[in-house]
Amino acid sequence: MKVFKSSKLLSMFIFLFILIVTMFYQGDNSFAESNIKVEKSTSYINPSSNTISINIQITNMDMEPIDLSNLNIRYYYTKDGNQNQNFFCDHAAITNPYTSITSKVAGNFYGFSPSTTNADTYLEVSFSSDAGVINQGEFIYIQSRLAKVDWSHYNQSNDYSFEAESSYTQSNKITVYMNDVLISGIEPEEPIVQSDNAFLGDLTIDNGTLNPDFDKDTLSYTSEVGNDITEIEINANAEDSKASVDGTGTKNLIVGNNIFEIKVTAEDGTEKIYTLTIEREEALIPLSDNANLDNLNISNGTFIPTFGKDTLSYTSEVGIDVTEIEINANPEDSKATVEGTGLKNLVVGNNIFEIKVTAEDGTEKIYTLTIKRKEIIKDNDSNKDSDSEKDKDENEEKNNTKEKDNDIKNNKVDNSLENNQADENVLNKVKIFLKIGSPDYKINDENKNLGVVPFIDIDSGRTMVPLKFIAEAFGAEVKWNSRSKEVNIVVKGKNIVLYPNSNKILVDGEIIELDSKTVIVPPGRICVPLRFISEILGYNITYNADLKEVALGN
Repeated sequence: MKVFKSSKLLSMFIFLFILIVTMFYQGDNSFAESNIKVEKSTSYINPSSNTISINIQITNMDMEPIDLSNLNIRYYYTKDGNQNQNFFCDHAAITNPYTSITSKVAGNFYGFSPSTTNADTYLEVSFSSDAGVINQGEFIYIQSRLAKVDWSHYNQSNDYSFEAESSYTQSNKITVYMNDVLISGIEPEEPIVQSDNAFLGDLTIDNGTLNPDFDKDTLSYTSEVGNDITEIEINANAEDSKASVDGTGTKNLIVGNNIFEIKVTAEDGTEKIYTLTIEREEALIPLSDNANLDNLNISNGTFIPTFGKDTLSYTSEVGIDVTEIEINANPEDSKATVEGTGLKNLVVGNNIFEIKVTAEDGTEKIYTLTIKRKEIIKDNDSNKDSDSEKDKDENEEKNNTKEKDNDIKNNKVDNSLENNQADENVLNKVKIFLKIGSPDYKINDENKNLGVVPFIDIDSGRTMVPLKFIAEAFGAEVKWNSRSKEVNIVVKGKNIVLYPNSNKILVDGEIIELDSKTVIVPPGRICVPLRFISEILGYNITYNADLKEVALGN
């Protein structure tokens, strides 16, 4: 009987021990997960404010009382400045029964290390030893705020614990500690620190030797290679595997210095640039500077003027049905290269194409081809235009005949350039000769070169000459104002202002409108209508259509 009682007591003891251990284990875990409920609200939902409002309500969801003196609450934020801060507890109380503990609440500020993008400081709220306890089902609420001593604004939009809620809402971004052990909330994560290592680990070339020898702290290197080395391969690797390297690979070399940059970008965006200068020696045989074209043709239409290797500007006109055109060209020197040829799409109106020739030594020459694709013209308008042109030609012929008769009556010589037989008196008056499609012209028997050939503008039908011609031929002072984008000319006592791509000019402050615009042609030369010279400068102009020659006289 005694044995039975002893066994029974032992069994009960074991059962109670297991029950106590189980309750303690479960209580410990449930305490961390669900023992309390933390809710928060704010009186200032605008992120930009000179006050951070922190209203916290903590409810005891467990049977065990919570001693407030063992409790700490943390609120995480960015302080946005280095000013000192103040904590204000406006009201704090325990409910049921209501007990005010406002004077028993304290707040202290601590730097949060390592700081994150949304927290570098936290406010820790603590309680005095006689603050009391929160029994099961009871809650405590704290209405508090913090501010800088100068009352400058905070930007709470990037604050970890900030939530723009005016009513109490459960929050896990405010942490609560019992005896320094986290029992509620989630602490901000430590920032992921990215590497700023932008050094190269190595740098090599497949020909030549680096000078000086590679060192990651040395950013500039040189090397020399023979003339027969036309390309070089640059190899480089970053010291940090998370960094990237740009600027490596096979590079073409020209004669002389070739400068290459190898850029290393670290994980955090830090950049470092290494510079490599490769000098390719000159050839023993001088390189050709021949950048002339040998031929130039198009699949539709003809050139104006006909092709000549020294003529750099051409025009052509095609019908509306021609939507594309093929440009073919070959260099005069087989060692030169040509760019800009091939099949080209055409829009209605002017289409400008550049054919670039690069000589063996790098000399460049650009030929410009302007192809005008006609617009669709209605039949009635076409007949009208034809009749109009016919009437215009007849009127010009009548005027020429009348002028010729007047010249004969007044003992004046007929147009010498048109019949190619000039009277000596007329030739003495003609000072300047130039030819459409040729860069050469003559002033009083002195040969000169314009650099850009005179041409006939397709839109206006006017003869265009470079502004350089006016300066050299008439002793004009020409200045370019880059700020106002205008050309100022002083000639024959007149102050003239021209504007690129405009048919309006100023002569001594008076606006004069021409029937054709100024034109900019490669390589950036301004061309003006020849009529500008006759109307503004008072020169007589005679045009020989057969020879495409223009003569100017006083």
